[in-house]
Amino acid sequence: MAGFTHESATARLARLLTMVPWLVNRQGIDLRQAADDLGVSVEQLEADLNLLFLCGYGQMPDELIEADWEEGRVFVGQRLDNPDFLDRVGQLAQ
Repeated sequence: MAGFTHESATARLARLLTMVPWLVNRQGIDLRQAADDLGVSVEQLEADLNLLFLCGYGQMPDELIEADWEEGRVFVGQRLDNPDFLDRVGQLAQ
């Protein structure tokens, strides 16, 4: 597939765990700019964002990452009813 690299699951997980707080601190960043800054293609970033919907520290909806990248802008956030979310996700990286 064009735009995708062959990488280990460990490398992708490391990128995803780094990407979440990075994007949270850059709400509304242009999709192409985010991809460039993260060193991946737009297609890879979109695949990563799609995967983030399935990631979190549990299985309940309020424990999963929310991401939106329609209209060329990226928004990643925590659930308003779960303010400790990003702290818990960050613990996964340690």
